[in-house]
Amino acid sequence: MCKGRLKTCMKILMGIFVVFLYSMPSWAADDSVAQMQQELRAMKAELEALRAEMKADKETIKAHDDELLASKQEFSQLSSEVRNWKANPEAVETLKDQIKKELGFVPNVYNELANKIRLGFELRTRGEYEDNWHALLHHLPEAANATGGDNTTGVGRGGGRSEDSTYVLNRVRFNIDADVHEHLRTFVQFQDSRFWGWEGKNGHTYILEPVGFGTDNANNRIDIHQAYVDIKKLFNPNLVFRVGRQEIIWGTPGPGDIGHRVLGDFGWSNIGVTFDAIRAMWDTERYGAEAFASVLRKFENAGGGRDRDDEDHRLFGGRFTFKKLIPNGTLELMYLMDNDQQEVSIEHTAPADTGEMEVHDAGFRAVGKVGKPVDYFAEYHYQIGDFRGNAHEAHAGVIGAGYKVDQIMWKPRFGYEFDWSPGDPRPIQSGSNKHRTFHNFYPTNHAHYGYADLMAWKNMMGHRFQIKVFPTKKLTAWVDLWKFNIDQSRDAWYHAGQGPLRAQSTFDRTENLGKEVDLTLNYSLYKNVGILTGYSRFLGGAAARRVDGSRSDGDTNWGFVQLTVSF
Repeated sequence: MCKGRLKTCMKILMGIFVVFLYSMPSWAADDSVAQMQQELRAMKAELEALRAEMKADKETIKAHDDELLASKQEFSQLSSEVRNWKANPEAVETLKDQIKKELGFVPNVYNELANKIRLGFELRTRGEYEDNWHALLHHLPEAANATGGDNTTGVGRGGGRSEDSTYVLNRVRFNIDADVHEHLRTFVQFQDSRFWGWEGKNGHTYILEPVGFGTDNANNRIDIHQAYVDIKKLFNPNLVFRVGRQEIIWGTPGPGDIGHRVLGDFGWSNIGVTFDAIRAMWDTERYGAEAFASVLRKFENAGGGRDRDDEDHRLFGGRFTFKKLIPNGTLELMYLMDNDQQEVSIEHTAPADTGEMEVHDAGFRAVGKVGKPVDYFAEYHYQIGDFRGNAHEAHAGVIGAGYKVDQIMWKPRFGYEFDWSPGDPRPIQSGSNKHRTFHNFYPTNHAHYGYADLMAWKNMMGHRFQIKVFPTKKLTAWVDLWKFNIDQSRDAWYHAGQGPLRAQSTFDRTENLGKEVDLTLNYSLYKNVGILTGYSRFLGGAAARRVDGSRSDGDTNWGFVQLTVSF
């Protein structure tokens, strides 16, 4: 019986065990569902939080939009007020005065002047040495023409004779640039130009005389270099009228050529060149234009009766510039008329001629770059008219190019140019009735045709080879090698001042005049302080040796050191 009960108990236990085994997956499934429900509730909570955050962001964005809209409305209102103020400048000044009175403001006269007036200053001192040819004979007057006392210095008598001289030039410029009105600007520049030792001692009396204003000739005086008025935005915002004494420079500068070939300021000179003129200038992004009329010399001839006739020397010009017509370049079209109504003998012609002069010049100039390394320039002029009683027809041209290598040390630029100005094959005195020597107008010839200043753009052919390097940001150095030839054997050899070094020539046609080597260094010592120095040697050819009868070689040495302080 006990055994039966034991079996019964075992069966019951087995049944319970089987039921337990079948119920275990159900319990595990219930636990997994509970965990998933818990994670779902957590995700719902995060979603609600994200929705709340997005709602807050929307409210913030709406607030920013409202602020931006308010700012736009305020800007529009201010813009409208500014336009109204520009249209009525008097109302602006009245408003300023009212504000100053309300605030008890005391005006600062110096600040107001500083906003309207700008000052400029330049002090330049240059020492020069030359041997053999007196290239710069135009710097000093003849001894007999000096005023204010006896000139016993013996300088200034050059013009082809052998010399060995050293001299120092000093120039001071001071300018005032003032905005008088929105439409009116004035510019005045004073200049004092002197040679050291020109006015200090009298060689005959051995008495020390004070350096001052005793000598006041064209090379040594305090004078007004520029004084003009700009009238701006009168009829057009891009149009300016300039009236008064002013510098006029023609020729867009390029890496290999500064321009200045027919009109320049001749800044190298101790005096420089300015024009008493009225000038209109128009300038836009794509085009530029100008026209001027200038009086170079005023002269009245009384004639045989009471009537007085003007025989003035006048210069007229017009120029139009295309700034975008040539890719990476500019094109200038030029016209000049030089009219001298006085019948005089001009020593700057060879041979000297007498009569009136009216020369018409039409020319062009192109300057630009091809890619980054290659630059080029070209200029040509053709002239017709009357020259001292004879028909005038002449022309001159120059072409040049350069290549800069930025990938090697000092970034050298290699350049070449060819200058040509045919001379007169049959001068007037030989029976011809036409003058064919080019009229060079009023250029900066020192920048061209060699720094020794022995050549002008007249009766010449010149080849220049140049190497220019940039060792540092402050230092630039270059070497020029020139070869010069006379174009016409019966015309003269002209120096940079356009006068003949010898009027009656005995050259052979296209004869070798000589070679010239120029070495120049330009160093920026400080922001407003520059040092320029150079040495030139002219190696005379057969033509130069023939003219320089007192020397066997016809060579010339010239050097200089120049210090410039400006602000």
